[in-house]
Amino acid sequence: MTTITIPKKEYQQLVKQQVQIADQVAFLSQIVERLAKDELQPAYVKKIERQSAAFDSGKGRRFASLKQFRSYLAAL
Repeated sequence: MTTITIPKKEYQQLVKQQVQIADQVAFLSQIVERLAKDELQPAYVKKIERQSAAFDSGKGRRFASLKQFRSYLAAL
């Protein structure tokens, strides 16, 4: 296992971003639940749960633009 060192300020910024993304994902999932309660297929729900678990375990993604983020969500 390799260890890297980053400045404290950068680490705090990453943690802050991760919290913001987690909040946004929670908000989006609530909206999707309300809009399509009966319309969601079980396979799609499992896909979303896997992504949520990946975010919870510390894995994440970066997007350069809102367009990339939207296309990522559409691909789910």
